[in-house]
Amino acid sequence: MTIKTLEDLPLIKDFTQPITEATKQFYLDTLAKGSGPNGLVLVKDFFGESTSVVSSEDILTVAALLRAQLAAGTLSTLAAIYANMKGSVNGSFGTGPVVIPSGPGAGSYANADAAISALVALADPAISTAAAAMGGDTDTINTAFSEPASATISEQEFQTDAGIVFDDLTEDTLTPVLALISSVPSLGTSDALGRPSQFFESVLDKESVAGQALIAAMREGQNSLELNSVGINGYNIIPARDPTEST
Repeated sequence: MTIKTLEDLPLIKDFTQPITEATKQFYLDTLAKGSGPNGLVLVKDFFGESTSVVSSEDILTVAALLRAQLAAGTLSTLAAIYANMKGSVNGSFGTGPVVIPSGPGAGSYANADAAISALVALADPAISTAAAAMGGDTDTINTAFSEPASATISEQEFQTDAGIVFDDLTEDTLTPVLALISSVPSLGTSDALGRPSQFFESVLDKESVAGQALIAAMREGQNSLELNSVGINGYNIIPARDPTEST
């Protein structure tokens, strides 16, 4: 038996770590771009925004903050401007001339375009005033809008990297569906935020038999994992011969 060594390979022989820093950084920059721990790519990184998994909480946050600011009167001027914009374009104030009866921009305009131009000019300073008055809520709202926008862009990048081309998918094929169904219990074992179990539970219709069946199957996978951890497994070996038959 001959065992090879690292003799005459000094660059490798003298390593004090598994890989070089440059190699590690390459994989971090190339693959570790997800939102999970250490850049782990999660299911929601691929489809989270298209299913509102990413933006649903942001939308609720924005709605709550805007309702509070409206109640406080901070957005009164801006709300009045937007109300007159709506009336100018939906025909409530006429189609030509457009007559804004009261409030910001009140007056007669040749058409809706002219009315909107005047209202936009009023909206710009009103937005600046409201943003300053809202303080920290302004930053929260801006972040809540920018995060889903960034997610939409990054999802397309992840899908491209994974070779997912929706236009190339075959319609009405059962193979991927059946493969997914058989994998549902194992998907349930990955239940951290953004991973398969949490993702599917957030988009399934929990009021339907199909939705509840999928959730039950994922829970089955979680239960199997727990049982296996204490030495109880679900392998039922079917005997080759009926044990009730006489030999």
